[in-house]
Amino acid sequence: MKLEPATTRVEASVLREIDEIAEREGMDRATLLRQLIGEGLRTRKLKIALEGYRKGEVTLWRAAEVAGLTLHEMALWAKREGIPIQYSEEDLERDVQRLKKTWGSGQ
Repeated sequence: MKLEPATTRVEASVLREIDEIAEREGMDRATLLRQLIGEGLRTRKLKIALEGYRKGEVTLWRAAEVAGLTLHEMALWAKREGIPIQYSEEDLERDVQRLKKTWGSGQ
């Protein structure tokens, strides 16, 4: 994986905390920052996906794709967040067609 440089300014207190955690976990600052950015990105994608699903803007399947999760994992997150599963016959047909396209018709 090719790494690209990215710079930002943070408060000195935040940088001290990052350095403390990096030392505690036996890694350098850059490695910890990459991990934190990755964790934050996954969290933000999940938040976006859940909100889109809650508003009815995307299907559960699409929300799972946005969040980078399986359909089952996305359903579990929706349940945890108190979002009712909204799954119509049209959603089922769309998902069946998507599966056929992905995996073939099985014939």
